[in-house]
Amino acid sequence: MSAPSRQSAPLRSFRPGRRAIEAAVILSVLVPLYLLAKQAITPDLESFAWPPLWLPHHPTGAHFSAVFKVTELRAAIMRSLLVAIVSAAVATVLGAMLAYAMARSPAGRAAGFGAVTVARLLPMIAVALPLA
Repeated sequence: MSAPSRQSAPLRSFRPGRRAIEAAVILSVLVPLYLLAKQAITPDLESFAWPPLWLPHHPTGAHFSAVFKVTELRAAIMRSLLVAIVSAAVATVLGAMLAYAMARSPAGRAAGFGAVTVARLLPMIAVALPLA
């Protein structure tokens, strides 16, 4: 005779209060982002209106144009974009070469896993300090 199989109750992700907690977490992230975006396009006079307005009546891009007129900021943003693009391209090329070596040979797989493990074990501050 075989032991009777137990049918487990289906797992329920709904517990009392869980949806409320999830909603509170989502709102605590989205509300500040909304207020930041709203304030960026709200004219100065509407920013201090009482009672506060949830949507600006006359959206403006003046704040953005004032920021991007600063020459140093424009140069810094372009430099940051260049560094980001070059870094992404180098990481993609090196990652593709490592993936090819790991897929083709057991020695490459071992070396690849070792290199990734060593890179993950180094604290980021130890890597960043020599760059400063």
